[in-house]
Amino acid sequence: MYAQFGSHVTIIDKSSKILGHFEPEIAEQAKNDLEEDGVSFLLESNLTGVNDTLNGVTLTISTPKGIKNIQADGLLVATGRKANVTDLHLERTSIKTGSHGEILVNDILETDAKDVYALGDVTGGPQFTYISLDDWRIMANHLYGDKTRSRLNRPVFANTIFLNPAISSVGKTEAQLNEAGVDYKVLKMPAASVPKTQVIGNPRGNYKALIDPQTHQILGTTIYAEESFETINIISLAMQNHLSAETLRDQIYTHPTMTEALNDLFDQI
Repeated sequence: MYAQFGSHVTIIDKSSKILGHFEPEIAEQAKNDLEEDGVSFLLESNLTGVNDTLNGVTLTISTPKGIKNIQADGLLVATGRKANVTDLHLERTSIKTGSHGEILVNDILETDAKDVYALGDVTGGPQFTYISLDDWRIMANHLYGDKTRSRLNRPVFANTIFLNPAISSVGKTEAQLNEAGVDYKVLKMPAASVPKTQVIGNPRGNYKALIDPQTHQILGTTIYAEESFETINIISLAMQNHLSAETLRDQIYTHPTMTEALNDLFDQI
């Protein structure tokens, strides 16, 4: 975002690559595009010192090539979050917490204190707004409903990182399927082949889907393209309801939209 506003951005990370939870070829393409937008990366590096200056800060960074100093207007620290539970004084209760301060709950989000529930990011689960909403559904179902919902039968859900364009994914990656010994077929296509990307003026990106070669059930999908955050929800719905890839392939979509990509992506079955 800051790079889009015209700032020069340098990202410092201990890892050897960015976006490690996504398909590696898509993560690499996103990195190249970010660099094209003026973002620099210092990977396998550690921030070892920060000193205030009249105009900002001086950063001292240990990199594989040695010590590097950077002058910057500001420093944004994004090293993760910790549950904000200190003022709750949970040590005075029977509620237990984990190694990162998260409140421990069972599959219906009940704590060790009977009839006391914890919802959302504070439980240490997936930290998404829509997961917090589903947590409420689970709790409400057990308090007022038929007690059938739990974290074990949560619907299929996607996630998105809002870059330019956004990366969205759902289900398994190729590495995860290989590790599990699951057979799969890979479907790929460039985002530039979707007419809507030309209308928008941003043809960057790629689509990648993994399907069961026998049943054609969708096992996972990663989309790096305009409006991926919308398109991915259609795939999530298909996976949740065990629809075959042919269902999405044969659907008639409005034109011109990014959803039309599903016709061509799944036409490769």
